[in-house]
Amino acid sequence: MTVFGRDEPHRTSSEWDMKKALIGAAFVGASLVVWGFSGCGKKEASCEVVFEHVKGLAPADMHDVFDASHDQMVDGCEKLTVDQRKCIVAAKDFGEVSACKARVR
Repeated sequence: MTVFGRDEPHRTSSEWDMKKALIGAAFVGASLVVWGFSGCGKKEASCEVVFEHVKGLAPADMHDVFDASHDQMVDGCEKLTVDQRKCIVAAKDFGEVSACKARVR
């Protein structure tokens, strides 16, 4: 198997799948800490809208990880202001999502 331009023959496909799953779980956990989600306010900034938008920014193979963590992410969303949520919904990538979270509450 070639990874990042290097041959990695000692790793099996299932090892890479496990590593990918662990990275995905770490990413989802970090996302809760770094930018979270919110649930109060107007429809365009609801938890569900924020969740679906951020999930849409993720690679398709990560969507199942987001779905598995849906309730935790939506529960954690109430820590953000309406402005932060609106900013996240307008974000075009995860860098912008992180910047939205960093806004003063």
